[in-house]
Amino acid sequence: MCLVLLGAAAATSWLIFESEPTAEREGATRTSAALVETVRVERGTYRPTLRVLGRLEPAQEVELSARVPGRVVALEPALSPGNLVAAGEPLLRIDPVDFEHAVAIRAAELRQIQADLAIEEGLQVVARQEFELLGADLPDGDRSLVLREPQIERLRAQVAAAEA
Repeated sequence: MCLVLLGAAAATSWLIFESEPTAEREGATRTSAALVETVRVERGTYRPTLRVLGRLEPAQEVELSARVPGRVVALEPALSPGNLVAAGEPLLRIDPVDFEHAVAIRAAELRQIQADLAIEEGLQVVARQEFELLGADLPDGDRSLVLREPQIERLRAQVAAAEA
């Protein structure tokens, strides 16, 4: 019985090893060359078109504002989205009549404030003379009010601001 079992096991092992599939090189080599399309190249200037998803944001954002109001009469051609402008180059021109008008108005305002200051200084001289005639003794805070010093300081500040 043992010999029959050993013979059956040996026959089964031999049958398994003999019936194994063998690896073949089928499909590993290409039998035909790949088809290639050729195109004649032409020199030119081309702009690529990119189709992407998402949101495009500029690295920097610049907001322009004029120091004086006026109508824009000339605009730099390079001043358009995506272009670069050299430092110090004018970007646009405002009508010079508007600028000259604004300067004349500011000069008139300065002269008016200077005149107000001169009048206030005259009033201070009168107030000082009247104060000296009275011969009254007042605390420093009240004395400066009587001599109109805060009004003069306010007008001097307005003159400085108008000159600026």
